[in-house]
Amino acid sequence: MNTRTPAKGHFIVLEGGEGVGKTTQITLLHRAMEAAKLSARAVREPGSTKVGELLRPLLKGYAYPEINEWQALCGYNFARTAYIFEVVQPALAEGVWMLSDRFAFSTIVYQGYAGGLDEAVVQAVTNGVVGNHWPSLTFILDAPAEVGLARSATDTHASRQDGSRYEDKGLTFHQKIRNGYLKLLEEYPHKTIKIDATQSVAQVHQNILQALNQRFALNLQPVQI
Repeated sequence: MNTRTPAKGHFIVLEGGEGVGKTTQITLLHRAMEAAKLSARAVREPGSTKVGELLRPLLKGYAYPEINEWQALCGYNFARTAYIFEVVQPALAEGVWMLSDRFAFSTIVYQGYAGGLDEAVVQAVTNGVVGNHWPSLTFILDAPAEVGLARSATDTHASRQDGSRYEDKGLTFHQKIRNGYLKLLEEYPHKTIKIDATQSVAQVHQNILQALNQRFALNLQPVQI
């Protein structure tokens, strides 16, 4: 019988406002981990489960434009339960590194800080769903709201159907998003790292790898872009 304990994996999340480059950086990080012979999986939230993928077009607003923030709060956390128990938890038990494009901080920021719902209620609902499954580390990719919006508007690789209802909101809303993430950096200093997303893709990638190498004693090397 094989009693070997699998190598320890970690739950790593990339967060931030629109246009900061999360999806690109998740892809690069996944490639870097594979090159280092680490077992890793890149996932997205909402998504990566049957329930999550069914709910994604509703929650993102392009299949249900009438969605309000209360519905979004409940919907994201509904999808999150499947995400945690069907994807994240089993993979971590096998020693897989889980690399997630968004997680619970997105709900706290988008529905709470910027969306206008009572922050204590949003925190309580989200904490109740996440329980002890918070990420080992969350990178918050930070850029001025106007920079992120300009990038989103000119991103020729993004289809409208995988966009977000939030991209059409005004600058003031997106400034609230940025401020919300900056607030989380202050509230969770040991679980979050701020990355300057105004830098080049290569420099952001290198900064993420450097932080992971230091935190987890890894030897990740940048991949070709």
